[in-house]
Amino acid sequence: EGISEMYAYISAADIAERALTHSPVVAWEGPAIVGVIEVRHIEHVSMLFVRTPHMGRGIATALMAHAVAICRTAGRPAMTVNSSLYARGFYWRMGFFASGEPQRCHGFVFVPMEKQLAEGEVPC
Repeated sequence: EGISEMYAYISAADIAERALTHSPVVAWEGPAIVGVIEVRHIEHVSMLFVRTPHMGRGIATALMAHAVAICRTAGRPAMTVNSSLYARGFYWRMGFFASGEPQRCHGFVFVPMEKQLAEGEVPC
């Protein structure tokens, strides 16, 4: 169920439609997309992916810095993410803390997390 839900979410048509109301940021290397982050409602990270061969090079951290800037520019006091169980450590290093118990929805298990955006804080 989770895989089919994800493929529907990342289809080119759906991404183009969401770009009207969300804030996508894409990382390119030459002609290839190597990572993407999407911020929904100016405060919720709804998608963050880096292609496997490009992991460990700071791409996700750079994308997160853009997301933090989007939230800060809009004057939001905090941002949220529903982290997969595997990504909790990354979000924790980015300053997020669990804000609830693990949940299951559409075949995904996730932990709701939140990051407070203090004034004057340096982005990730």
